[in-house]
Order: sequence, then C-alpha cells, then structure tokens
Amino acid sequence: MRSLKTKLLILLVGMLVLPLLSMAQPKDNDPYSRLGFGSLLPIDFVAPSSLGGLGAVYHDQYHLNLSNPAASSFLDYTSFEVAAYARFSSLKNNTGEYEGWGGNLGYMALGFPLQNPLNRLTERKSSPVTWGMSLGLVPNTQVAYNIETVQTVADAEVITNYQGTGGTYRFVWNNSWKYKNISAGVGLGYMFGKIGSEKTDTFVDFFLPYNNRFVEEVSVGGVTWNAGLIYDYIIPKSKEALRKDPRRTKLSVGFYGNTAYKLNTESNLTYLSEEGTFGTAIDTINHVTGLEGTITYPSDFSLGVMYSKDYSWKIGASTKFTKWSDFTEGDQPSQGILNNSTLLDTWRFSLGGEFTPDYRSYNNFLKRIRYRFGTFYSQDARDFNGQLTQYGVSLGFGIPLILQRGLPSFVDIGLEMGRIGNDSDALQQTYGRLTVGFTLNDNSWFIKRKFD
Repeated sequence: MRSLKTKLLILLVGMLVLPLLSMAQPKDNDPYSRLGFGSLLPIDFVAPSSLGGLGAVYHDQYHLNLSNPAASSFLDYTSFEVAAYARFSSLKNNTGEYEGWGGNLGYMALGFPLQNPLNRLTERKSSPVTWGMSLGLVPNTQVAYNIETVQTVADAEVITNYQGTGGTYRFVWNNSWKYKNISAGVGLGYMFGKIGSEKTDTFVDFFLPYNNRFVEEVSVGGVTWNAGLIYDYIIPKSKEALRKDPRRTKLSVGFYGNTAYKLNTESNLTYLSEEGTFGTAIDTINHVTGLEGTITYPSDFSLGVMYSKDYSWKIGASTKFTKWSDFTEGDQPSQGILNNSTLLDTWRFSLGGEFTPDYRSYNNFLKRIRYRFGTFYSQDARDFNGQLTQYGVSLGFGIPLILQRGLPSFVDIGLEMGRIGNDSDALQQTYGRLTVGFTLNDNSWFIKRKFD
C-alpha cells in the first residue's frame, strides 16, 4: 500500500509539474523588465499568494512562509515545498498586440521545528520556547524583453533592437523563536544573478552598412537580511465550549522589514561594429571587463492582520511599502542596471481569505479542500509615461493528501490574473499566472529514539 501511494504521488507530481516546466524557456516578452532591476517576482508561496499576498501574517503548522522569518516557529512538521509556474501575458498598445507564454521553477524550500513535537509528548515535557528554521531558493527578479523601434536619421531608416535576459535569485535562511503566542525571527540570505542587455542599430538604407551593437552583462551578489514578528491573540473561550469544539479563534498581527543594504556588481561591456549583411564583427570599438561596483537595495516593510479559526477559515489584509527611490548604483559602464530610469517608492494593499468546509469529513473529499481567494492593488517602482500600477485577483485550492503514517500533505494550486500599466495607454500588459506547488510533511526529524 505504501509503495502504491508513493507511485501515485510521483505520478501526480509529474502530471502537474512537467507541463509547466516544458514552458520554462524564456518565451515571455516583458518590455517593462527593461526598466530598473527587472520585473519583481512574488516571494510568497502558493498559499499566501492565493490570498492576495498575505506573507506578512500567514502562518500555520503545515506550510512554509519565507516572506516573514517569524513564521517558521509555528511549524509542527518538517515541510518540504516545491512549485512551478506558467505565465501567459498579453501586451497591447496603439500599434498592435503581442501574446506570449513563459514559466519556470517557482521555488524550493525546506522548513522544520528544531524541537520535535513528538518528543514533548513522549517525554511529557513542555517548553515555553519553540525554535523553527527554514531554507529556500526563490527567484527575485526577471529580465526578458525583445523590443524593436524604427526611426529616421538623416533621411535614413534605422532599426534599433533591444534585448534583455537573466534575473536574480535569493537563497534564504530563516530562524524564529516562539514564546507562548509571540514569535520573532531573523532571516539572512544571499542574492545573486546576472542581467544581460544588448542594443543593435541596423542602418537599412545604406549599401553594405556597418551596424552598431552594444552588449552588457552585470553580475550581482551580496548578503541580504530581514526580521519579523507575529503575534496571536487567542479569543477567550469557556471550558465547556472547548470540550464541544477544541478549535480556537484568534486575531494575528504580523510584521517584517529590512533597511537598505549594499550588493556588489561586476560588469562587462562590449561595443562592436558589424558588417550589416552577414552580421560579422568588423571592429571592437570598446571592451571593458571586470568593472566592479555596488548598488543600494531599498528598505522594505510590510504589516498584516488576520482573523482565523483553526482548520476552518482565515481572512486578512496586509500592506507593504518599499522605498525604491533609495535604489542607487555606483560606477557602472554604459547604462548600468537602471538603464537611465529612475525608480519610485511603492506600496501594495492585499486582501484575502481561506475557507475549509469540514476538515474532518471522511466521505466528502471536496469539503476537506482549502478554498482561497484574494485581491490586491499596488504601485510599481517603474515610470513609463507615468508611474505604473498593478492590480489583480487570485484564486487557489489546497488539496490535502494523506500519505504514509497518516501525515497530511498538500497539492496547492494558485491562479493570479492582473494588469500592469497606467493611464497613458502607451502599453498595457494583462497576464495570468498558474502555480502548482507541493507541500510534503514529515514528523520524524530530530525525534529521540527510545528502547526499553
């Protein structure tokens, strides 16, 4: 039976994840990612993201939340989470419309309580302090654009093509300690990645023209940090009411943030002159390698509240503020990461909820599913004929799986639909993002074995 369940789980993972990974090639064309540090990717995992993005306050005993490092101490099980996503986008302006797909591995993380709850039961010892830890690899930004412009210079047509690839990632290590109903956590990490940009000028009306090509690569690396708090206020309940229904209702408040920090960069720049017919390099006009610099990554603060009942429902709201105007570059060749754009301060408001009809139902599987919904509105740091805004809605499902030893695990599915743009109507981007995640739980880590 155990072997059958394992095979069924592997089959389910393959059926849901492999189609998403098949679209992992950089097919998407996101012109906005040319501005600033690229397009930010959500750090929230499927569960809090399906609630509109409530990473500041979301926590439970089964799921990880790397956004707020204080959430790890609420875990009762070792939890491994992995996800993949597929993204469809539609770009529209006054001259035409473009549609494209993209996707990739969304995240991979492992979290666990350092003090196994089973030890407290077998040893009949209760400690007022619990310690949780989590490790994860998550994408941070993505650069993927291919833009072409046509202009007339000295009675000659010039086609300029802009291409960009790459992005940044974060490795995250969170530790948190919970005393009674309050948890405090600290997260350390490392951000790394490479952003490549290329600009090509093609002179159409000249015979045997020499075209210009600018190629730039910027590598980024540096230590990151943040800190967080989560407090649960348990709504008082009489002993008689607890005997009838042991579930508790609580009001939770969560906060996390960080001040600005420095990241190191290393840039390479090449300026070529090419023969226009065959694209053969004729001359290297400029070539610079290993140019070192720094960037200042902005401060970030988020606050959330949630009202919930154990195993039944959650509803919450959060707000987030990022001071992107503090994002600065040191000495960089050419245009650097910012591409001569100025980033603006941003804020985001999220609202969402989760509902489980009957978590104890044994004859109706649909009643055990966690149904999630959310909405959000945010300002974007980038300016494109006015500051960009983003808004959307999200839906999700937490599908429980009972694996060996009766431990609960989940298939988490999230769908987000939204729009990025502004009132200028110069360029509007509509998108849909489908994420499938798996949460596998185990309670055998750090258990003390005893023999009579």
